[in-house]
Amino acid sequence: MWYLPAKCRDDIAELFCPPHVVPEARKRSLQASLSIDLVTGYDLRIAEDRKRANHEFQEANPRLLLTGPPWSAMSQLQNLSPPSHHKEVKLSEGINMLESAMDEQEKQLERKWVFA
Repeated sequence: MWYLPAKCRDDIAELFCPPHVVPEARKRSLQASLSIDLVTGYDLRIAEDRKRANHEFQEANPRLLLTGPPWSAMSQLQNLSPPSHHKEVKLSEGINMLESAMDEQEKQLERKWVFA
């Protein structure tokens, strides 16, 4: 049995993605207005920007949420250089961004929509 979730404003939204899919979706007459990334003015390392992004996602209620958190801090290539404070900070930031993406994905499931 299909469950029809609450009305959505957007068909597609992007998290940790510069606007790639959203402009293409618009060309195909889909509703898409939200790309959350550094290049669009959101620094998700900052609590206020995370709060603002969360509010935007609630408003947009997208059917499909595309997430692409940065993986560079968790790459095996990091093992090629010696441990440092800089690497620890980057790893911590990377984990926080991954957790932010997972939080939004969980909310997406609660809204009965999908993510990728």
